[in-house]
Amino acid sequence: MPTNNDFDTSFAKTISQIMATELSTYSASPDTLLGNIDVLEFGYGKQHVTRPISDPYQDVQADRRFSAPEQEASKLMQDIDFVCLSKRLRIDRVDYAADPKNVANHIRDAMSIVKNGIEKYFIEGSSTRVTMYGLEDFPNATAGTLNRPEMSGQAARTATWSTTANLRADIITKMDELIADKFYGPFALLAPSIVRPMIAEVIANTSVGVSEWIKSTIGIPIIFSPFVHEGATKADFNCYLVDLSKIHFGMSDLKVDAFYSNEKHAYFVDYEIYMAFLSDPLWEETAEEYIKGIARLDGCSW
Repeated sequence: MPTNNDFDTSFAKTISQIMATELSTYSASPDTLLGNIDVLEFGYGKQHVTRPISDPYQDVQADRRFSAPEQEASKLMQDIDFVCLSKRLRIDRVDYAADPKNVANHIRDAMSIVKNGIEKYFIEGSSTRVTMYGLEDFPNATAGTLNRPEMSGQAARTATWSTTANLRADIITKMDELIADKFYGPFALLAPSIVRPMIAEVIANTSVGVSEWIKSTIGIPIIFSPFVHEGATKADFNCYLVDLSKIHFGMSDLKVDAFYSNEKHAYFVDYEIYMAFLSDPLWEETAEEYIKGIARLDGCSW
């Protein structure tokens, strides 16, 4: 006699085929957040983590022979809240029978929604049902703490980036500021998706695209996400210069349950993942606060 929740073999095959490609790599292209930001793995179900991070302020002794005094490998303890991202997709039995190919598309779309949610909460954080700190979190001039470090800095742009010299000058200026704060990279530029077609433009009197020119002259990749600045326009968008070695995804395994409910005559797919934005902050002595390796460029235009 069938139980309330049974796994249909045809549904199982559909799920397995999709998950083999969608979940193993997150289908992350090289110019996305998931394709560039390191992932630190945490156990499934973690709601709160006390995370040890290294204190980087250690001296190196220079002498003719070994003479270094003993220094304890001190660590800082960072308290981090995780957010649980979940989604349930329902597919009625009659719909699955009538158009199984379209059902597969719905399952792929649901996976894309989950991936978008991971990016969105990484950038924006959450303060409604659960508190999770995002890419920016604190506004400028607010004292940063070990758990909620302040951005290294932000500045308004006044010159259009369609002139490549302006673009390079702005990026280099923010890079210099991060290096002065002891964030040494490697660096990347986080930009809203609207910027992608702009930097595909070929520089006048050359065959070189702007994006290739940035990588070859400044040596940093550009990472795109629609959630970097959701209200971005060609005349007004924000970007971030980040130290990739100092920010991370904290994530559990992505759990997927697929089943058929006899009671509801429907198929279900459940997605669930725990995640957090993680940063390795540094102590800024002048301001007497913790800062993270992120600098924002405001009001950019093309």
